Amino acid sequence: MLGADVLGSAECALAFLILTQFGHAFIDCTIDSFVIQEGRRDPINGQPDLVLFRIFGFGVGAIIGCATGGYL
Repeated sequence: MLGADVLGSAECALAFLILTQFGHAFIDCTIDSFVIQEGRRDPINGQPDLVLFRIFGFGVGAIIGCATGGYL
């Protein structure tokens, strides 16, 4: 029961949730700026390719997160 040891208190669990959401918001804004920059460089294929890569990256991250969450 590793998860019970890490999240010993409600305040600790809340801090983890806040940090997770802050990190997600930061990465989302950064990736959106890359999508805009790439769309300006290559107007035909730049933006759709990067959006597809973004969705793929979030999918892989979700799979890894669910697998490690199930382990904990």
